[in-house]
Amino acid sequence: IVRRWLLIRKLILGTENPSDAEVMVWFYENRARRYDTPAEYTVRHIFVAFEDPRTGAERSQMDVQSRVEAVRNGILKGQDFAALAKRYSDDLGTSGNGGELGTINERAARVHLEPNFVEAMVRLKPGQSGMVNTPKGFHFMQMTGRKEGSEARWEDFRRLARADYLEERALLRREMFLRDLM
Repeated sequence: IVRRWLLIRKLILGTENPSDAEVMVWFYENRARRYDTPAEYTVRHIFVAFEDPRTGAERSQMDVQSRVEAVRNGILKGQDFAALAKRYSDDLGTSGNGGELGTINERAARVHLEPNFVEAMVRLKPGQSGMVNTPKGFHFMQMTGRKEGSEARWEDFRRLARADYLEERALLRREMFLRDLM
């Protein structure tokens, strides 16, 4: 049993000893999603939805437009963004706290949020406001804080990248091994 287990383990894990060049290529291919530190944004927003969130009824184009104009005029007049969010935002989860979305990790945002929203968000600088149209409505956003991300350096992640590379290769070999067994 031990001999069989060791043989299977060797088949799955292999005795691979990749060169630094192979691991480095893998590192740069996977750096953005695994090792880089993504930018973080602190944002608040006012959401004007095409549907009334309380009733689910679709709003008329005139109703949406008048709400958008009211928010836009308030921002242009320098009114408090948080007060405008409490009054006009259709995001029931954030309107009570002035539209605060908190800190948003750019990598997660690109997966979970509307692309138009994310693109508008990353263009803003702290203190700036902007508006973007998404399939569900209009978002007025205000950037309250921004922390730039950083790119991982090969020198700092060499050992971790080697371990991750070997682990990924072992998982692939295990999947192939199990597929062959079936």
